[in-house]
Amino acid sequence: MNQIVITIQYKKNEDFTDQLFHSIFQSKCHLIDVRLLTPVLGLTLIVFSLKCNWTQLAHLELQLTELQKDYHFTKSIEHLQPTLSPATIVPYNLYMITANTQGIIEDILQFLLGLSVNLHEFLTTFYQAPATQTSMLEITCLAMVPLDKTIHVFRENIIQFCDENNIEVILEPKRH
Repeated sequence: MNQIVITIQYKKNEDFTDQLFHSIFQSKCHLIDVRLLTPVLGLTLIVFSLKCNWTQLAHLELQLTELQKDYHFTKSIEHLQPTLSPATIVPYNLYMITANTQGIIEDILQFLLGLSVNLHEFLTTFYQAPATQTSMLEITCLAMVPLDKTIHVFRENIIQFCDENNIEVILEPKRH
């Protein structure tokens, strides 16, 4: 079985969404996960994670090509390599809040990726602080920490980075 991720970007159209899901179900691909972001600058973004064999994938790609002629969307299909099994990782929820300064998201991402953890569900939210009207950034993500890493060192590195960069952080194991 192949695990693939399909990203589709399109202008909102209910008929297209129905046709897209119909194509996925018709191909008999196993739907693992769906993420829908709408609207992003007037566009809708859907990310599908699927498991399928080569025949099912070829069928789906053919159907997507046909849909593309009518609905004019952009797509990307990526084949995933096997990842660590759930028994070899510890998922941690991270919640961060800081002032929204130039380059802060890049700094945080660069730091987290430097810890050699996989990031899932990296979400950002911007808002105005009620008292000062300062532009604030809130980040929520799930960090998948390999068991061969020392959790204590992982936590200490994050806390130190956040202290040095004036970032409030909550770090806790994900409850299933």
